[in-house]
Amino acid sequence: MHTYKTITAIAVVPLTAFSLAACSSDSATPAETVTVTASPTDAMASPTDAMSPTETTSPTSPTSQPAGPELDASAAIAAATQIVPGDAIAGGRTGEAGRKVWYITVRENRNTATEVYIDRSSGEKVKQQQENLPAVAQKMPSLSAEQGIEKALEVSPGGAVVEFDLETFRGGPAWYVFMRGGSNGQREAYVDANSGAILKQGQG
Repeated sequence: MHTYKTITAIAVVPLTAFSLAACSSDSATPAETVTVTASPTDAMASPTDAMSPTETTSPTSPTSQPAGPELDASAAIAAATQIVPGDAIAGGRTGEAGRKVWYITVRENRNTATEVYIDRSSGEKVKQQQENLPAVAQKMPSLSAEQGIEKALEVSPGGAVVEFDLETFRGGPAWYVFMRGGSNGQREAYVDANSGAILKQGQG
C-alpha cells in the first residue's frame, strides 16, 4: 500500500517530455519498476495503518469493570476471622457509613468478643469494635457458625443467609439462621449447635 503511494509521487514529478514518453510506450519505464521501501514515517502516516501503543496496551479502567457478587455469610466470616482470629458467633447484613456491610461478631476467647464490619462487595474491613460476649458463647458448641448455616440452608434450598446468631434454645445452644430467596421463600431455622438437628423451622 505504501509502495504504491510512493511510485505515484515519483510519476508526477518528471518533466512533460518524460511523461509523454511513458504514455507512448506499452512497457513500464525503469522508474515504474523500481521498488521503493516505505520509510518508518510512511508506516505511521495514517492512524488506520497502525495502532498506537496507547490503543493496544491501555488497560481497562477498574471503574468500568462490573461489580462482583456480594459476599455470602461464609465468605464474610472468613474475612472477619482473618482480621480478628476466633470463632464467629453472630452476623448479619446491614449498612455502615453509606456502605453495604456484614457485621460479624467474633469470639476471641471466653471473655472477649469483637464486632467486625466487612464491606459486602470488596471484603475490606470498614471498622471493628468491642462487643459483649453472651453467656451462651463462653463455651463454643461442637458446630461452628459455618456448619450451622450449612445445615439451616437445607430447609431453604437456594436461599441466602441474612442473619445468624448463637442463642440458647430449648435449654441448649442453637444456631438461629434467617434466610431469604430460597425455593421455600423467607425462612428461619434453629439448628442444635451440638448435634446439627433442626429444632424448629418456619416462615421468618
